[in-house]
Amino acid sequence: MNRPSNIVFQSTKTFIRVANVWQLVIKRSLANWRLLSSVVLGVVLASSLMSGTIIYFDALRETALKTTLESTLDTKLDIVLESTRGPTIVSEYAQLHEAAVSEINKRVAWMLKGSVRAGRSPTMFLTKPGSEQEAGKDSNRTYFVFLDEIEKNIEIIQWGRMPTSKPQHDAGSPPMVEAIIPIEAADLFGVEVGDNLVAVPTWTDDAPYVTVVISGLFTKSGPESEFWHLNSVMSTATGKEFNTIPFYITESAFLNVVGPPLLKMDSTYYYLLDVDEHLLDANNANVAAQSISDLGAFLSTTLSKYLQVTVLDDVIRRYDRRLFFSKLPMFMVLVLISIVVLYYVATLSSLVVESQRGELILLRSRGANSTQILVVFILEGLTIAIFSTIVSPLIAAGSISLLGTTPAFSDLTGGEFLNISLSLRSFLIGGIGGILGLVALVLPAITASRIEVIRNRQEMGRPSSKPFLQRYYIDILLLIVSIYLFNRLTEQGSVVATSFLGESFATIVPLATTYALSTTLRSCEAL
Repeated sequence: MNRPSNIVFQSTKTFIRVANVWQLVIKRSLANWRLLSSVVLGVVLASSLMSGTIIYFDALRETALKTTLESTLDTKLDIVLESTRGPTIVSEYAQLHEAAVSEINKRVAWMLKGSVRAGRSPTMFLTKPGSEQEAGKDSNRTYFVFLDEIEKNIEIIQWGRMPTSKPQHDAGSPPMVEAIIPIEAADLFGVEVGDNLVAVPTWTDDAPYVTVVISGLFTKSGPESEFWHLNSVMSTATGKEFNTIPFYITESAFLNVVGPPLLKMDSTYYYLLDVDEHLLDANNANVAAQSISDLGAFLSTTLSKYLQVTVLDDVIRRYDRRLFFSKLPMFMVLVLISIVVLYYVATLSSLVVESQRGELILLRSRGANSTQILVVFILEGLTIAIFSTIVSPLIAAGSISLLGTTPAFSDLTGGEFLNISLSLRSFLIGGIGGILGLVALVLPAITASRIEVIRNRQEMGRPSSKPFLQRYYIDILLLIVSIYLFNRLTEQGSVVATSFLGESFATIVPLATTYALSTTLRSCEAL
Protein backbone atom coordinates (compact mmCIF):
# COMPACT_ATOMS: atom_id res chain seq x y z
CA MET A 1 0.00 0.00 0.00
CA ASN A 2 1.49 3.36 -1.04
CA ARG A 3 1.78 6.27 1.37
CA PRO A 4 -1.20 8.43 0.18
CA SER A 5 -3.52 5.42 0.40
CA ASN A 6 -2.20 4.67 3.90
CA ILE A 7 -2.91 8.23 5.02
CA VAL A 8 -6.45 8.04 3.67
CA PHE A 9 -6.97 4.68 5.38
CA GLN A 10 -5.71 5.96 8.74
CA SER A 11 -7.83 9.12 8.48
CA THR A 12 -10.95 7.09 7.70
CA LYS A 13 -10.22 4.74 10.57
CA THR A 14 -9.78 7.65 12.99
CA PHE A 15 -13.01 9.27 11.79
CA ILE A 16 -14.93 6.02 12.32
CA ARG A 17 -13.56 5.72 15.86
CA VAL A 18 -14.54 9.30 16.70
CA ALA A 19 -18.01 8.70 15.22
CA ASN A 20 -18.45 5.60 17.35
CA VAL A 21 -17.36 7.47 20.48
CA TRP A 22 -19.73 10.31 19.57
CA GLN A 23 -22.60 7.84 19.36
CA LEU A 24 -21.75 6.76 22.90
CA VAL A 25 -21.66 10.40 23.97
CA ILE A 26 -25.12 11.01 22.47
CA LYS A 27 -26.58 7.92 24.16
CA ARG A 28 -25.13 8.94 27.55
CA SER A 29 -26.38 12.49 27.11
CA LEU A 30 -29.90 11.35 26.29
CA ALA A 31 -29.89 9.00 29.27
CA ASN A 32 -28.91 11.88 31.59
CA TRP A 33 -30.66 14.71 29.74
CA ARG A 34 -32.32 16.23 32.80
CA LEU A 35 -29.13 16.93 34.70
CA LEU A 36 -27.06 17.53 31.57
CA SER A 37 -29.56 20.08 30.30
CA SER A 38 -28.77 22.14 33.41
CA VAL A 39 -25.08 21.97 32.53
CA VAL A 40 -25.77 23.06 28.93
CA LEU A 41 -27.97 25.87 30.17
CA GLY A 42 -25.28 26.95 32.61
CA VAL A 43 -22.52 27.02 29.98
CA VAL A 44 -24.74 28.87 27.49
CA LEU A 45 -25.84 31.33 30.17
CA ALA A 46 -22.26 31.91 31.31
CA SER A 47 -21.00 32.41 27.74
CA SER A 48 -23.94 34.73 27.06
CA LEU A 49 -23.03 36.82 30.09
CA MET A 50 -19.41 37.07 28.98
CA SER A 51 -20.14 37.92 25.35
CA GLY A 52 -23.01 40.12 26.55
CA THR A 53 -20.51 42.22 28.48
CA ILE A 54 -18.81 43.18 25.22
CA ILE A 55 -22.09 43.67 23.35
CA TYR A 56 -23.59 45.70 26.21
CA PHE A 57 -20.69 48.11 26.57
CA ASP A 58 -20.39 48.45 22.79
CA ALA A 59 -24.10 49.36 22.71
CA LEU A 60 -23.58 51.88 25.51
CA ARG A 61 -20.60 53.36 23.66
CA GLU A 62 -22.73 53.74 20.56
CA THR A 63 -25.63 55.28 22.48
CA ALA A 64 -23.33 57.62 24.42
CA LEU A 65 -21.66 58.84 21.22
CA LYS A 66 -25.02 59.36 19.53
CA THR A 67 -26.33 61.32 22.52
CA THR A 68 -23.16 63.44 22.68
CA LEU A 69 -23.35 64.33 18.99
CA GLU A 70 -27.09 65.07 19.11
CA SER A 71 -26.57 67.44 22.05
CA THR A 72 -24.10 69.50 19.99
CA LEU A 73 -25.27 71.93 17.34
CA ASP A 74 -24.79 70.67 13.80
CA THR A 75 -23.02 73.87 12.82
CA LYS A 76 -20.43 73.33 15.56
CA LEU A 77 -19.78 69.79 14.36
CA ASP A 78 -19.08 71.05 10.86
CA ILE A 79 -15.49 71.72 9.82
CA VAL A 80 -14.62 75.21 8.57
CA LEU A 81 -11.31 75.61 6.74
CA GLU A 82 -9.92 79.10 6.20
CA SER A 83 -6.84 80.31 4.36
CA THR A 84 -5.68 83.76 3.22
CA ARG A 85 -3.80 84.07 -0.05
CA GLY A 86 -2.90 86.73 -2.58
CA PRO A 87 -3.03 88.12 -5.13
CA THR A 88 -6.68 87.42 -5.88
CA ILE A 89 -6.34 85.81 -9.28
CA VAL A 90 -7.39 82.52 -10.85
CA SER A 91 -3.96 80.84 -10.75
CA GLU A 92 -3.41 81.52 -7.05
CA TYR A 93 -6.86 80.32 -6.08
CA ALA A 94 -6.46 77.20 -8.25
CA GLN A 95 -3.35 76.17 -6.31
CA LEU A 96 -5.10 76.65 -2.99
CA HIS A 97 -8.24 74.85 -4.16
CA GLU A 98 -6.32 71.87 -5.51
CA ALA A 99 -4.35 71.40 -2.28
CA ALA A 100 -7.43 71.76 -0.07
CA VAL A 101 -9.73 69.49 -2.08
CA SER A 102 -7.05 66.82 -2.41
CA GLU A 103 -6.60 66.59 1.35
CA ILE A 104 -10.33 66.81 2.05
CA ASN A 105 -11.03 63.88 -0.28
CA LYS A 106 -8.14 61.92 1.15
CA ARG A 107 -8.89 62.35 4.85
CA VAL A 108 -12.44 63.41 5.70
CA ALA A 109 -14.63 63.01 2.61
CA TRP A 110 -16.01 59.70 3.95
CA MET A 111 -17.79 61.47 6.83
CA LEU A 112 -19.24 64.38 4.84
CA LYS A 113 -22.66 64.85 3.30
CA GLY A 114 -21.69 68.00 1.41
CA SER A 115 -19.43 71.02 1.28
CA VAL A 116 -19.63 74.73 0.50
CA ARG A 117 -16.77 76.93 -0.66
CA ALA A 118 -16.55 80.70 -0.52
CA GLY A 119 -14.18 83.62 -0.86
CA ARG A 120 -14.07 87.01 0.84
CA SER A 121 -12.14 90.17 0.16
CA PRO A 122 -10.75 92.40 2.92
CA THR A 123 -13.08 95.02 4.36
CA MET A 124 -13.28 98.21 2.27
CA PHE A 125 -14.76 101.70 2.68
CA LEU A 126 -18.26 102.16 1.28
CA THR A 127 -19.50 105.33 -0.33
CA LYS A 128 -21.64 106.65 -3.19
CA PRO A 129 -20.33 107.52 -6.66
CA GLY A 130 -18.57 110.90 -6.65
CA SER A 131 -17.72 110.75 -2.93
CA GLU A 132 -14.65 108.50 -3.23
CA GLN A 133 -12.43 111.08 -1.51
CA GLU A 134 -14.72 111.11 1.53
CA ALA A 135 -14.66 107.31 1.94
CA GLY A 136 -13.63 106.05 5.38
CA LYS A 137 -14.86 109.09 7.33
CA ASP A 138 -18.01 107.29 8.43
CA SER A 139 -18.80 103.77 9.66
CA ASN A 140 -19.97 102.42 6.31
CA ARG A 141 -18.04 99.36 5.21
CA THR A 142 -18.31 96.62 2.61
CA TYR A 143 -16.60 93.54 1.24
CA PHE A 144 -16.92 91.28 -1.79
CA VAL A 145 -17.86 87.65 -1.38
CA PHE A 146 -18.66 84.67 -3.57
CA LEU A 147 -20.65 81.83 -2.05
CA ASP A 148 -21.00 78.50 -3.81
CA GLU A 149 -24.58 77.63 -4.88
CA ILE A 150 -26.03 80.75 -3.25
CA GLU A 151 -28.80 80.84 -5.86
CA LYS A 152 -30.28 77.65 -4.31
CA ASN A 153 -30.50 79.23 -0.86
CA ILE A 154 -31.98 82.68 -1.59
CA GLU A 155 -35.11 84.25 -3.05
CA ILE A 156 -34.64 87.25 -5.35
CA ILE A 157 -37.16 90.00 -4.58
CA GLN A 158 -39.37 91.63 -7.22
CA TRP A 159 -37.62 92.49 -10.50
CA GLY A 160 -34.07 91.79 -9.38
CA ARG A 161 -31.85 89.07 -10.85
CA MET A 162 -28.63 87.18 -10.15
CA PRO A 163 -25.44 89.10 -11.04
CA THR A 164 -23.49 88.31 -14.20
CA SER A 165 -19.79 87.50 -14.34
CA LYS A 166 -19.03 89.97 -17.11
CA PRO A 167 -17.26 93.26 -16.32
CA GLN A 168 -19.50 96.32 -16.60
CA HIS A 169 -16.73 98.86 -17.24
CA ASP A 170 -14.83 100.00 -20.28
CA ALA A 171 -11.20 99.21 -20.83
CA GLY A 172 -8.92 101.50 -18.83
CA SER A 173 -11.68 102.51 -16.39
CA PRO A 174 -11.94 101.44 -12.74
CA PRO A 175 -13.60 98.02 -12.46
CA MET A 176 -17.38 97.79 -12.31
CA VAL A 177 -19.23 94.61 -11.31
CA GLU A 178 -22.80 93.46 -10.61
CA ALA A 179 -23.76 92.22 -7.16
CA ILE A 180 -26.78 91.25 -5.07
CA ILE A 181 -27.26 92.30 -1.46
CA PRO A 182 -29.51 91.20 1.43
CA ILE A 183 -32.80 93.05 1.80
CA GLU A 184 -31.84 94.06 5.37
CA ALA A 185 -28.71 95.88 4.12
CA ALA A 186 -30.68 97.53 1.32
CA ASP A 187 -33.22 98.91 3.81
CA LEU A 188 -30.42 100.13 6.09
CA PHE A 189 -28.76 102.15 3.30
CA GLY A 190 -31.88 102.93 1.27
CA VAL A 191 -30.58 101.09 -1.78
CA GLU A 192 -32.71 99.72 -4.61
CA VAL A 193 -32.13 97.55 -7.67
CA GLY A 194 -30.11 99.46 -10.30
CA ASP A 195 -28.34 101.75 -7.81
CA ASN A 196 -24.57 102.11 -7.84
CA LEU A 197 -22.26 102.04 -4.84
CA VAL A 198 -18.49 102.37 -4.60
CA ALA A 199 -16.05 100.14 -2.66
CA VAL A 200 -12.79 101.94 -1.89
CA PRO A 201 -9.75 99.85 -0.79
CA THR A 202 -8.18 100.81 2.52
CA TRP A 203 -4.78 100.45 0.84
CA THR A 204 -3.20 101.97 -2.25
CA ASP A 205 -3.57 99.80 -5.32
CA ASP A 206 -3.73 99.97 -9.13
CA ALA A 207 -7.48 100.59 -9.10
CA PRO A 208 -8.60 103.40 -6.77
CA TYR A 209 -12.06 101.93 -6.28
CA VAL A 210 -14.60 99.37 -7.56
CA THR A 211 -18.06 100.43 -8.69
CA VAL A 212 -20.89 98.02 -7.85
CA VAL A 213 -24.22 97.81 -9.67
CA ILE A 214 -27.00 96.34 -7.53
CA SER A 215 -28.68 93.72 -9.74
CA GLY A 216 -30.98 92.29 -7.09
CA LEU A 217 -32.10 92.11 -3.49
CA PHE A 218 -32.62 88.79 -1.75
CA THR A 219 -33.91 87.09 1.38
CA LYS A 220 -32.37 83.93 2.84
CA SER A 221 -34.15 80.60 2.39
CA GLY A 222 -33.78 78.84 5.72
CA PRO A 223 -31.53 81.39 7.43
CA GLU A 224 -30.74 78.91 10.21
CA SER A 225 -29.46 76.26 7.79
CA GLU A 226 -25.88 75.05 7.83
CA PHE A 227 -25.28 76.77 4.49
CA TRP A 228 -25.57 80.21 6.09
CA HIS A 229 -23.30 79.21 8.94
CA LEU A 230 -20.35 79.86 6.65
CA ASN A 231 -21.76 83.27 5.76
CA SER A 232 -21.99 84.16 9.46
CA VAL A 233 -18.34 83.16 9.91
CA MET A 234 -17.30 85.53 7.11
CA SER A 235 -19.46 88.43 8.34
CA THR A 236 -17.89 88.40 11.82
CA ALA A 237 -14.61 89.58 10.31
CA THR A 238 -16.08 93.06 9.77
CA GLY A 239 -17.30 93.74 13.27
CA LYS A 240 -20.65 94.90 14.66
CA GLU A 241 -19.58 98.52 15.13
CA PHE A 242 -19.77 99.17 11.37
CA ASN A 243 -22.70 99.48 9.00
CA THR A 244 -21.83 96.85 6.43
CA ILE A 245 -23.19 95.82 3.03
CA PRO A 246 -21.78 92.55 1.70
CA PHE A 247 -21.60 92.43 -2.10
CA TYR A 248 -22.39 88.92 -3.34
CA ILE A 249 -20.82 88.39 -6.74
CA THR A 250 -20.00 85.34 -8.82
CA GLU A 251 -16.78 83.40 -8.36
CA SER A 252 -15.67 84.34 -11.87
CA ALA A 253 -16.27 88.03 -11.23
CA PHE A 254 -14.42 87.78 -7.91
CA LEU A 255 -11.30 86.30 -9.54
CA ASN A 256 -11.40 87.93 -12.99
CA VAL A 257 -12.99 91.36 -12.48
CA VAL A 258 -12.38 92.50 -8.89
CA GLY A 259 -9.10 90.70 -8.14
CA PRO A 260 -6.73 91.57 -11.03
CA PRO A 261 -6.97 95.41 -10.67
CA LEU A 262 -6.30 95.01 -6.93
CA LEU A 263 -3.08 92.99 -7.05
CA LYS A 264 -2.12 93.89 -3.49
CA MET A 265 -5.37 92.40 -2.15
CA ASP A 266 -5.12 89.15 -0.16
CA SER A 267 -8.45 87.32 -0.06
CA THR A 268 -9.63 84.73 2.45
CA TYR A 269 -11.06 81.48 1.12
CA TYR A 270 -13.36 79.22 3.09
CA TYR A 271 -14.54 75.61 2.93
CA LEU A 272 -17.52 74.47 4.99
CA LEU A 273 -17.42 70.68 5.37
CA ASP A 274 -20.88 69.49 6.36
CA VAL A 275 -20.33 66.46 8.63
CA ASP A 276 -22.93 63.70 8.56
CA GLU A 277 -23.00 62.61 12.20
CA HIS A 278 -25.02 59.52 11.25
CA LEU A 279 -21.88 58.15 9.57
CA LEU A 280 -19.98 58.31 12.85
CA ASP A 281 -20.11 55.42 15.28
CA ALA A 282 -18.12 54.07 18.19
CA ASN A 283 -15.84 52.11 15.87
CA ASN A 284 -14.77 54.99 13.60
CA ALA A 285 -15.07 57.95 15.98
CA ASN A 286 -11.38 57.93 16.86
CA VAL A 287 -10.50 57.57 13.18
CA ALA A 288 -12.62 60.65 12.47
CA ALA A 289 -10.90 62.70 15.18
CA GLN A 290 -7.46 61.66 13.93
CA SER A 291 -8.41 62.42 10.33
CA ILE A 292 -9.49 65.94 11.30
CA SER A 293 -6.22 66.49 13.16
CA ASP A 294 -4.19 65.16 10.22
CA LEU A 295 -6.10 67.42 7.84
CA GLY A 296 -5.27 70.48 9.92
CA ALA A 297 -1.65 69.43 10.45
CA PHE A 298 -1.01 68.98 6.72
CA LEU A 299 -2.88 72.04 5.40
CA SER A 300 -1.35 74.32 8.03
CA THR A 301 2.07 73.59 6.52
CA THR A 302 0.80 73.85 2.93
CA LEU A 303 -1.53 76.87 2.98
CA SER A 304 -0.71 80.32 4.30
CA LYS A 305 -2.54 81.71 7.33
CA TYR A 306 -4.51 78.49 7.67
CA LEU A 307 -7.24 78.16 10.31
CA GLN A 308 -9.44 75.14 11.02
CA VAL A 309 -12.52 75.45 13.22
CA THR A 310 -14.64 72.58 14.58
CA VAL A 311 -15.56 71.05 17.92
CA LEU A 312 -16.07 67.56 16.50
CA ASP A 313 -12.59 66.27 17.29
CA ASP A 314 -12.75 67.73 20.83
CA VAL A 315 -16.17 66.15 21.40
CA ILE A 316 -14.86 62.76 20.28
CA ARG A 317 -11.73 63.03 22.44
CA ARG A 318 -13.75 63.92 25.54
CA TYR A 319 -16.03 61.01 24.80
CA ASP A 320 -13.00 58.74 24.33
CA ARG A 321 -11.49 59.83 27.66
CA ARG A 322 -14.70 58.91 29.48
CA LEU A 323 -14.57 55.49 27.83
CA PHE A 324 -10.95 55.06 28.90
CA PHE A 325 -11.82 55.54 32.56
CA SER A 326 -14.64 53.02 32.23
CA LYS A 327 -12.27 50.24 31.12
CA LEU A 328 -11.35 49.30 34.69
CA PRO A 329 -14.98 48.82 35.79
CA MET A 330 -15.60 46.86 32.58
CA PHE A 331 -12.69 44.58 33.39
CA MET A 332 -13.96 44.07 36.94
CA VAL A 333 -17.41 43.13 35.68
CA LEU A 334 -15.85 40.63 33.29
CA VAL A 335 -13.76 39.08 36.07
CA LEU A 336 -16.77 38.81 38.38
CA ILE A 337 -18.81 37.15 35.67
CA SER A 338 -15.96 34.75 34.89
CA ILE A 339 -15.84 33.66 38.53
CA VAL A 340 -19.56 32.99 38.54
CA VAL A 341 -19.11 31.04 35.29
CA LEU A 342 -16.49 28.76 36.82
CA TYR A 343 -18.55 28.24 39.94
CA TYR A 344 -21.80 27.40 38.17
CA VAL A 345 -20.32 25.07 35.56
CA ALA A 346 -17.87 23.34 37.92
CA THR A 347 -20.57 22.67 40.48
CA LEU A 348 -23.02 21.23 37.95
CA SER A 349 -20.26 19.27 36.25
CA SER A 350 -19.30 17.70 39.57
CA LEU A 351 -22.91 16.69 40.09
CA VAL A 352 -23.09 15.14 36.62
CA VAL A 353 -19.88 13.18 37.11
CA GLU A 354 -20.99 12.05 40.56
CA SER A 355 -24.32 10.81 39.18
CA GLN A 356 -22.41 8.78 36.58
CA ARG A 357 -19.92 7.35 39.06
CA GLY A 358 -21.49 3.91 38.95
CA GLU A 359 -21.36 3.90 35.15
CA LEU A 360 -17.68 4.88 35.21
CA ILE A 361 -16.83 2.09 37.64
CA LEU A 362 -18.70 -0.33 35.41
CA LEU A 363 -16.64 0.77 32.40
CA ARG A 364 -13.41 0.39 34.39
CA SER A 365 -14.44 -3.11 35.45
CA ARG A 366 -14.98 -3.98 31.76
CA GLY A 367 -11.43 -2.99 30.81
CA ALA A 368 -11.76 0.69 29.84
CA ASN A 369 -8.73 2.79 30.82
CA SER A 370 -8.70 6.38 32.12
CA THR A 371 -7.90 7.89 28.71
CA GLN A 372 -10.82 6.19 27.00
CA ILE A 373 -13.25 7.35 29.67
CA LEU A 374 -11.82 10.88 29.59
CA VAL A 375 -12.23 11.11 25.79
CA VAL A 376 -15.97 10.61 26.22
CA PHE A 377 -16.20 13.55 28.63
CA ILE A 378 -13.96 15.71 26.41
CA LEU A 379 -16.16 15.13 23.35
CA GLU A 380 -19.24 15.82 25.45
CA GLY A 381 -17.77 19.07 26.79
CA LEU A 382 -16.45 20.08 23.36
CA THR A 383 -19.92 19.70 21.85
CA ILE A 384 -21.43 21.88 24.56
CA ALA A 385 -18.63 24.46 24.20
CA ILE A 386 -19.07 24.78 20.42
CA PHE A 387 -22.83 25.07 20.78
CA SER A 388 -22.56 27.78 23.45
CA THR A 389 -19.95 29.72 21.43
CA ILE A 390 -22.31 29.99 18.46
CA VAL A 391 -25.57 30.55 20.34
CA SER A 392 -24.52 32.70 23.31
CA PRO A 393 -23.70 35.96 21.41
CA LEU A 394 -27.07 35.74 19.64
CA ILE A 395 -28.93 35.27 22.93
CA ALA A 396 -26.97 38.11 24.55
CA ALA A 397 -27.60 40.43 21.59
CA GLY A 398 -31.35 39.82 21.67
CA SER A 399 -31.58 40.29 25.43
CA ILE A 400 -29.52 43.48 25.43
CA SER A 401 -31.52 44.92 22.55
CA LEU A 402 -34.68 44.48 24.62
CA LEU A 403 -33.16 46.62 27.39
CA GLY A 404 -33.85 49.70 25.27
CA THR A 405 -37.59 49.28 25.89
CA THR A 406 -37.18 49.35 29.69
CA PRO A 407 -37.72 52.57 31.71
CA ALA A 408 -34.01 52.70 32.67
CA PHE A 409 -33.01 53.31 29.03
CA SER A 410 -36.09 55.14 27.77
CA ASP A 411 -34.40 58.55 27.99
CA LEU A 412 -31.58 57.36 25.72
CA THR A 413 -33.51 55.17 23.29
CA GLY A 414 -36.95 56.76 23.34
CA GLY A 415 -38.50 53.40 24.24
CA GLU A 416 -37.07 51.70 21.16
CA PHE A 417 -34.77 48.71 21.00
CA LEU A 418 -31.17 49.34 21.98
CA ASN A 419 -28.93 49.44 18.92
CA ILE A 420 -26.48 46.55 19.12
CA SER A 421 -23.86 45.07 16.83
CA LEU A 422 -22.40 41.58 16.80
CA SER A 423 -18.65 42.02 16.54
CA LEU A 424 -15.96 39.38 16.28
CA ARG A 425 -14.94 40.21 19.84
CA SER A 426 -18.33 39.11 21.19
CA PHE A 427 -17.92 35.69 19.56
CA LEU A 428 -14.34 35.44 20.81
CA ILE A 429 -15.41 36.22 24.37
CA GLY A 430 -18.29 33.77 24.00
CA GLY A 431 -15.71 31.22 22.82
CA ILE A 432 -13.63 31.90 25.93
CA GLY A 433 -16.74 31.22 27.98
CA GLY A 434 -17.19 27.95 26.09
CA ILE A 435 -13.55 27.02 26.74
CA LEU A 436 -13.96 27.78 30.44
CA GLY A 437 -17.06 25.61 30.42
CA LEU A 438 -15.08 22.83 28.71
CA VAL A 439 -12.35 23.07 31.33
CA ALA A 440 -14.87 23.07 34.16
CA LEU A 441 -16.55 19.99 32.65
CA VAL A 442 -13.32 18.08 32.07
CA LEU A 443 -11.57 18.76 35.40
CA PRO A 444 -14.02 16.70 37.52
CA ALA A 445 -13.95 14.01 34.85
CA ILE A 446 -10.15 13.73 35.09
CA THR A 447 -10.39 12.88 38.77
CA ALA A 448 -13.35 10.55 38.27
CA SER A 449 -11.68 8.67 35.38
CA ARG A 450 -8.77 7.71 37.65
CA ILE A 451 -10.89 6.07 40.33
CA GLU A 452 -10.26 2.35 40.57
CA VAL A 453 -12.94 -0.18 41.53
CA ILE A 454 -11.30 -0.97 44.88
CA ARG A 455 -10.82 2.72 45.74
CA ASN A 456 -14.47 3.40 44.93
CA ARG A 457 -15.58 0.74 47.43
CA GLN A 458 -13.29 2.26 50.08
CA GLU A 459 -14.69 5.76 49.55
CA MET A 460 -18.27 4.47 49.70
CA GLY A 461 -17.64 2.91 53.13
CA ARG A 462 -15.54 5.77 54.53
CA PRO A 463 -16.93 9.35 54.36
CA SER A 464 -14.52 12.07 53.26
CA SER A 465 -13.45 14.85 55.61
CA LYS A 466 -14.50 18.46 55.23
CA PRO A 467 -12.54 20.59 52.74
CA PHE A 468 -9.84 22.90 54.02
CA LEU A 469 -11.92 26.05 53.34
CA GLN A 470 -14.86 24.82 55.40
CA ARG A 471 -12.71 23.41 58.18
CA TYR A 472 -10.94 26.71 58.90
CA TYR A 473 -13.69 29.16 57.76
CA ILE A 474 -11.54 30.58 54.97
CA ASP A 475 -14.68 31.28 52.94
CA ILE A 476 -16.01 33.59 55.67
CA LEU A 477 -12.69 35.45 55.69
CA LEU A 478 -12.85 35.84 51.90
CA LEU A 479 -16.36 37.23 52.22
CA ILE A 480 -15.30 39.89 54.75
CA VAL A 481 -12.22 40.93 52.74
CA SER A 482 -14.20 41.09 49.47
CA ILE A 483 -16.92 43.28 50.98
CA TYR A 484 -14.30 45.65 52.42
CA LEU A 485 -12.41 45.96 49.13
CA PHE A 486 -15.58 46.45 47.12
CA ASN A 487 -16.86 49.14 49.48
CA ARG A 488 -13.51 50.93 49.23
CA LEU A 489 -13.84 50.83 45.46
CA THR A 490 -17.34 52.31 45.48
CA GLU A 491 -16.30 55.09 47.87
CA GLN A 492 -13.59 56.12 45.36
CA GLY A 493 -16.12 56.70 42.60
CA SER A 494 -16.55 53.45 40.70
CA VAL A 495 -19.43 53.72 38.25
CA VAL A 496 -19.96 49.99 38.33
CA ALA A 497 -21.38 49.61 41.79
CA THR A 498 -23.55 52.59 42.61
CA SER A 499 -24.04 55.24 40.00
CA PHE A 500 -24.28 52.87 37.05
CA LEU A 501 -26.12 49.79 38.29
CA GLY A 502 -27.73 51.00 41.48
CA GLU A 503 -27.22 50.66 45.22
CA SER A 504 -28.64 47.15 45.48
CA PHE A 505 -26.04 45.89 43.05
CA ALA A 506 -23.26 47.19 45.28
CA THR A 507 -24.40 44.82 48.04
CA ILE A 508 -25.38 41.80 45.98
CA VAL A 509 -22.29 41.54 43.79
CA PRO A 510 -19.63 41.09 46.51
CA LEU A 511 -21.81 38.61 48.36
CA ALA A 512 -22.66 36.60 45.28
CA THR A 513 -19.14 36.77 43.92
CA THR A 514 -17.44 35.74 47.14
CA TYR A 515 -19.93 32.94 47.61
CA ALA A 516 -19.25 31.77 44.06
CA LEU A 517 -15.50 31.96 44.62
CA SER A 518 -15.58 30.08 47.90
CA THR A 519 -17.92 27.42 46.53
CA THR A 520 -15.75 26.95 43.47
CA LEU A 521 -12.66 26.53 45.63
CA ARG A 522 -14.56 24.08 47.81
CA SER A 523 -15.52 22.05 44.78
CA CYS A 524 -11.96 22.05 43.44
CA GLU A 525 -10.59 20.98 46.82
CA ALA A 526 -13.20 18.27 47.15
CA LEU A 527 -12.19 16.90 43.76
